[in-house]
Amino acid sequence: MPETSLSHAALLFWNLKFDPFTTQPLMFNVYKDYDRLIKTSSIKAMKDIATQLVEDILSKKIIIKGNRGSGKTTAMRYLYKEMVSEETKSIFCEIMNLQDFSTEELRYSIHSAILLEIAKAIQSDNKIACDYNLKTVRDTVVWKSLPLIDSQICVLIELIFRYYEKLVLFIDNIDKPSTERISLWLEYFSTSQGFYESLISRGTTFLLIALQPFVAARLKQSKQTAYLIDSEVGVSQWSFIELNRLLESRLKLACNTPENFRLSSYFDSDARLALYISNDFNPRWTMQGARQTMQSAYELSQDKTSKVLCRPIKKDFCNKYRDVMKGAIPTPDFRRFEIINDLVVRRHLNAYDKVKRCLQHNEASAFSLIEALISIWESGTYTDSQIVYILTKEELIARKRKTTSISQKDMYSVDPLVKSLIDFLDDSFYGDPDSIRYYLLTSSM
Repeated sequence: MPETSLSHAALLFWNLKFDPFTTQPLMFNVYKDYDRLIKTSSIKAMKDIATQLVEDILSKKIIIKGNRGSGKTTAMRYLYKEMVSEETKSIFCEIMNLQDFSTEELRYSIHSAILLEIAKAIQSDNKIACDYNLKTVRDTVVWKSLPLIDSQICVLIELIFRYYEKLVLFIDNIDKPSTERISLWLEYFSTSQGFYESLISRGTTFLLIALQPFVAARLKQSKQTAYLIDSEVGVSQWSFIELNRLLESRLKLACNTPENFRLSSYFDSDARLALYISNDFNPRWTMQGARQTMQSAYELSQDKTSKVLCRPIKKDFCNKYRDVMKGAIPTPDFRRFEIINDLVVRRHLNAYDKVKRCLQHNEASAFSLIEALISIWESGTYTDSQIVYILTKEELIARKRKTTSISQKDMYSVDPLVKSLIDFLDDSFYGDPDSIRYYLLTSSM
């Protein structure tokens, strides 16, 4: 469902002066806004990191991990504000307009964005702006020369260390791969160790990168990409109380009469619980869901034939209009990837390794092999004899019945261990075969 603001009429209906669920009124340059945007436990985690970095003298790469919408960006921006000092230079690099059609395009998108953000931070710093020419950087980006871009980044970092003892470099929005191109992202990280090591080699530099948990897990599993993670900090799932606090503070801030504000005048306790459950306790989706629910409640209130109570929103409304409450519907692959992957490794490691070996040995046919494996798991048959031969040779399937009749097909059975793995994935992904295909393909390649 597309994200839209509350209509003017809905704002009047709810006694609000602006849409409390847009990020616009709560800009990050107002320090106190963090209390409205981020839960207490995440603030504590960020303060702990800030304390650690102030005391640390060794460069370090830290992953801030959390699902989409869980508050990674907000947590990092909070830490970004915390790290401002005379001795420390903090730079926030938000990677926008990523191009991931090839490794080189991806590399150019990320590295040029980092270069431009570092350049802007230097230009706005009265200490060092006099030593710097923005035109040189812009020309470097326009020329699209990766060696020049990487070299210029190193030059600017060295310039920073003439004036500061420490550099904290935040990199956000780096983990937005399309599902078809995850292997390309892994290739980028596996061939970029020299670049990321160079970022932290010129002085005491702390590199903080926001990643989704399943991306961090994939990077950690491979020797070629594990270099990126010295330590991890998780932005954990929010609780009922924490989401109540967030919803209350947003609505109260927008309320025309904050002195008389009561959260129960908008959502009763049962409705709030239904809202949070519908959105997997994810703060971003919950705020979007609250906006959609309040807009729909206003529209329904204008229908004189409706007998559903629309203000405050109660359980009856939620039961009848549950789909409206969903701020976002994440693909199961991204949302559940880390949990499912951990369980697969613990419970079905032998079968997982067999599938992985087969796909790695036959990378060019990987998609067809997965397609055939799922088909045989479902129906016992598949028409491509070459693909069936590979699966048989790799001992993922076995012939169950050979027929001589043209009208009948040979029947096969999936190896018991592999069948158990696919059965588990079928349950975990709620019977969605596309999610099973995607998981097996991306986790094995």
